[in-house]
Amino acid sequence: MSDGTSVIRKQGEGTPEWDSTKHDRILVEETKDFLDDHMKNRADDSFFLYFSTGGEHTPHTPTKTLVVSILHHIWMCYRKWIIL
Repeated sequence: MSDGTSVIRKQGEGTPEWDSTKHDRILVEETKDFLDDHMKNRADDSFFLYFSTGGEHTPHTPTKTLVVSILHHIWMCYRKWIIL
């Protein structure tokens, strides 16, 4: 890992242009799009969402800002169904 750019150790194992620091943000945006679409078109339908950031793969760790952003969006979309 070098400045967020993948280090390709063997030919065929990836692309040097991939910026791994964008991985979590891509997942967040796709998840937000899913939640927004679901609330707009199928709000009464249940679903299961397993959201796994790159945090379980070292050295990737989601930033506090990213985690807060995800939790805030989920809370705003689903607060009336969440039992505390």
